[in-house]
Amino acid sequence: MEFDNTTLLAMVRSALWMFYFIFGICIIFFNSKKEQYKYILGTLLLLWSFDFIKDAVSQYCLLLSSDYIRHLYLLFDIIAIPLCAFYLLTMTYKHWLTLSRAVLSFLPFLCGFFAYMFLPSQRMFLVALIAVPMLYAFFMVPYILRGLRRYSKAIDDNYSYRDRIDIQWLKTVVWLLVVNLVFCIFLYSHISMLYLMIYYLYSMGMWLYIIIRDYKYERPKWIPEPDPDSCAGKQEEPKEPCRCNQACGSLAGRLEKYFTDERVFLKSDLTVQNVAVELGTNRTYLSQCLNHELNTTFFDYVNGFRLEHACNLLKTTDMNIMNIAEESGFEYFSSFYRVFKKAYGCTPKEYREANR
Repeated sequence: MEFDNTTLLAMVRSALWMFYFIFGICIIFFNSKKEQYKYILGTLLLLWSFDFIKDAVSQYCLLLSSDYIRHLYLLFDIIAIPLCAFYLLTMTYKHWLTLSRAVLSFLPFLCGFFAYMFLPSQRMFLVALIAVPMLYAFFMVPYILRGLRRYSKAIDDNYSYRDRIDIQWLKTVVWLLVVNLVFCIFLYSHISMLYLMIYYLYSMGMWLYIIIRDYKYERPKWIPEPDPDSCAGKQEEPKEPCRCNQACGSLAGRLEKYFTDERVFLKSDLTVQNVAVELGTNRTYLSQCLNHELNTTFFDYVNGFRLEHACNLLKTTDMNIMNIAEESGFEYFSSFYRVFKKAYGCTPKEYREANR
């Protein structure tokens, strides 16, 4: 049996529709923690699946295949762009999505859609298809990347580990989505079976990457609020405001003694809240003293003790390096390897060989 391009395209669209629909439904209905960003991701996948139904219907219905209708379809499709931004921002900021932000994000795209609907012209279409998304991306991409930096700082200030809660992979997602947008616009003037298949494969690969990373991600308790005037996000008021260097110095001494005597750094899931409670102080106050007086973060402070302990084991024992990582408080060997090499400029194996 021979297949023409139309049959092949229909088969590919059917398979992709099933992929997006099944994953979209699963993400929404199996969101046991009721996390907002997962609902948005599921909605995006369902919207992508709807696009394949729309494309299939328009392919076989002559009334829906005119340039005017096709242009309206394209302008409807790009309304997914704000949803992509919502997904990134609700993962990066706490309580980011509000009704006012949603309305402001959708408004330019809806204006472009309805402007072309009532005043159809090639110029109006290009403005709505290219100018509006590019202008939106111009302002939104830096905002998202700034949010990622603030998020990373909040994680370093509150946690001694990053593997399960780090979302630096979202930087990759940002640029994957930008490329997807450019590719979509490119297809408008360069329609061909080859380019369409490449676009479909790229989009499926992109969303599969997002789904897998989203599944592995664990949302931490302390992440930034969407306050542009603060580089660290909205924080709780300290119960013990830091009034002088002497007070912070005293706390730093107690902190060092606590770590040395209790060896609390060996706990892989240690947080600044755990330590603050044991020292009888406030989480925010402790972070401030670490940042301003010791010029470090909680993450670096804890891992400094862990690395010192690991180095001692590397020099004095024949213990397996993976076991040393675990014994030193690192939850994952990959994290230990990365932190060790950054601190000492060599691998744990090279360090052991050089110090024997």
